[in-house]
Amino acid sequence: MGVYLHTDEWLPWANTLAYYKFDWNLNDSSGNWYNLTNSWTISYSSSPSSIVLNSPAYLYTNMSDSFNHDWTLNTYVKITTRVIWLSCLMAKWQWNSRRMLICGLLQDGKLTFDFYGSWNKTDWTIATSLNQWYNVCYTYNYATRNYKAYLNWVKDIDATLWWQYTISTYQLNIWALANATSDTNYRVIGNVDEYIIESKEWTAQEIANYYNSTKSNYWL
Repeated sequence: MGVYLHTDEWLPWANTLAYYKFDWNLNDSSGNWYNLTNSWTISYSSSPSSIVLNSPAYLYTNMSDSFNHDWTLNTYVKITTRVIWLSCLMAKWQWNSRRMLICGLLQDGKLTFDFYGSWNKTDWTIATSLNQWYNVCYTYNYATRNYKAYLNWVKDIDATLWWQYTISTYQLNIWALANATSDTNYRVIGNVDEYIIESKEWTAQEIANYYNSTKSNYWL
């Protein structure tokens, strides 16, 4: 994994697939050139620098990685308005099918992990509040099908998929449900910052180290 430099900058290493600082742009700082495209007008905030999303905005990129390996998603998010179904932080999906790997926050503020199309779904137990920053981290072990979610370093779930998901194509949608990009019921309304995807399962200690090195930037 990379290392946090205590200056609002994540230094990516070989395992980093994408890294979005949201320092007034949508560029990928991992060196893999997965720059994001926005569907609607967006804005930015300072202190900390972050992207501000308001419905119906969503972001997407064509990522030439299938996610059929270990992975970690780590980001900071502040939800300001609940949507009816799901504030989707990530949707990795397969063209022309209903198979979607979804990570996000439900209407009640709880985290969820869902592989739609194989009926694997888990909702977490810890509810988040509006207008408050949280560090959200999802990890997945492809060999064991074990997935975990952490909220401010506290592990909220530790479960196993019933069977392995398969995603053969490369669309990555951030903050939009994959085949429902015109539906505002699946958007994030709020701020997002320091969005990192790695082809590695972070350990609990790595998650703790990252959180403890960054939380002061978000009044945690």
